[in-house]
Amino acid sequence: MNAEMACSEKRCLLIVGMHRSGTSMLAHLMVKLGYDIGKNRLRPGPGNPSGFFENKPIMIFNDKLLRSMNTTWRDSCHIEPELLRSRISDVISSELVSILEDQFSGQARCLVKDPRMCRLMPFWTAILGTIGIKKIRCLLPIRHPMNVARSLQARDKFTVPRGLLLWIQNVLAAERDTREHVRMVTIYDDVLSGISVSALAGFLEVSESLLMASIKQVANPVLCHQFNLDSNQSDLSDIEELALRIWVSLSGSAYSDALDEEALDAFWQDYLRVHKSWEARSI
Repeated sequence: MNAEMACSEKRCLLIVGMHRSGTSMLAHLMVKLGYDIGKNRLRPGPGNPSGFFENKPIMIFNDKLLRSMNTTWRDSCHIEPELLRSRISDVISSELVSILEDQFSGQARCLVKDPRMCRLMPFWTAILGTIGIKKIRCLLPIRHPMNVARSLQARDKFTVPRGLLLWIQNVLAAERDTREHVRMVTIYDDVLSGISVSALAGFLEVSESLLMASIKQVANPVLCHQFNLDSNQSDLSDIEELALRIWVSLSGSAYSDALDEEALDAFWQDYLRVHKSWEARSI
């Protein structure tokens, strides 16, 4: 069986979510439901004591791809889709194809989870298409931006404005660049509490009882630290105000296919303006 025939029989699920947004918990849940993350997994670390449920060669490749464009996952700068598509050379493409074939050989349900995917989807979509993977679905987990920013502050010593800019950039890119795929936005807290069970079970084509049982096995509220954004909106910075507006738009349309893409597109101009302003302050 050649590589294209083998890959075309696979079902590929991509978790395209910002760092510190419950992507590891969601990936753990998918593993419980029978998805495979490949042979070489990242080991648990201080930031994720339960495990990252992430493929190490894929993470290394994504870091290399980002470096080829003079950026890293810590950067909040926007990567134009055209620049990503320009990376699709024979050498780079062959490297990723080789990784996928090695890591997922013989697996029918593949899971790729790496927060770097938020900014790299045009590249990944093109490569998966060239090797014949047709059944691509995307889960887009989101978490309140201030919770993410505070978590990045605690783990990586980022300032809150820097964490919010990262959240805005990654979330907007993930939404825009997954529109051609079957997808669902999920909310971190809803998965933990079980509120999203019905919608998520339908998306994953599993029974609600099986999904709920799996959530109980992987959810660990002790690891969920909440830092809520102040409700007094008059005191919000421009970054906080923009992050909140994006959060309201996305969370209000979670579990449906009714995302307001026109409004989300409009947020890009606000992001570019705010990013330019705060970048000058060296946050």
